[in-house]
Parts: sequence; C-alpha cells; structure tokens
Amino acid sequence: MTMKNLFIICGLPGAGKSTFIKTTVKQANSVIISRDAIRFSLVQPDEEYFSHEDEVTATFWEQINTALAEGKNVFADQTSLTPKARKWLLDHVHGYEKVHIIWVDADLESCLERNENRKGTRAYVPRGVIRRMDNQFVEPTFDEGFDYIWRYDPETNELTCKRKEAK
Repeated sequence: MTMKNLFIICGLPGAGKSTFIKTTVKQANSVIISRDAIRFSLVQPDEEYFSHEDEVTATFWEQINTALAEGKNVFADQTSLTPKARKWLLDHVHGYEKVHIIWVDADLESCLERNENRKGTRAYVPRGVIRRMDNQFVEPTFDEGFDYIWRYDPETNELTCKRKEAK
C-alpha cells in the first residue's frame, strides 16, 4: 500500500519554494501542484493577475484531491504564510495519511532580490506586497495539524525536520 503524503510548501514569493521542490522531488509516485502554474494557464496576458482566482483555487484543490486519490504524494506549491491560509487548504483536501509542511525560510532581502530577476514577467510581485506578506507570516506549528515540520534554508542548503510527538 502506498503512503499518501501531503507536503504544503510555505514561504514568501522569491524564497525559492518552486526551485526547491523541483530540484528535490525525485520520487516516481510524487506530483508537484503549483497554484501559480494553474493561474498562468488560466489567465490571459491582458487579464488581471487575480481575474480567475475562484477557478484557480478550485482547480488547485481538485488536482490535489485527484492525485491523493490516485495514491500519490502531493507537493502543494503556494505561499501558505498564515495558519488561516494553511487551514483553508487542509479543509478542502482529503485522502492524505500524513501532512508535512516545508517552510522555505529565506530572509526578506534575498526574496526581494530574487524577485527582481522576475521583473517584466507575470511572476514578478511588487516589493511592497512581499514586504506586507513578510509581516503577515506566521511560523508553522504542530497545533495546525502537521505531522512533520520541515525548515529549508536556501542560503545554507540546510534541511531540518521536526516530527510531531506521539501522544
């Protein structure tokens, strides 16, 4: 029987979330589902970035649920910066056996610098928005329902893990 894990990727725009999972996920039974990839497939170049947000969200949840139902490990790539955002995701997906969060812990200045390399693309996020998101960020905790909390430091390439204590 296949273990179905849900991995929620967490971090600021420009932290390196997508890069980390694209270079790390090598398992044949794993799938990466990116909210941005879904958005860019739906939003036309002349449309506002959030013009199809309800459809993006529904598609994101549907793809995660389908992959889990197929017995796959799912890496859900979105910012997931607050307990409320993470709960919203967990309330709409099902079928996983363990839930992990991978916090890509890049400092604000590094995120802003990497984001500048996106200027002129749809992936660019205004600097003020990233600063606001940094102020809203809440470090993940086991109280949110995670079985594992991973922390990745892109500056040192160090990955650490904490496991929820058995009761």
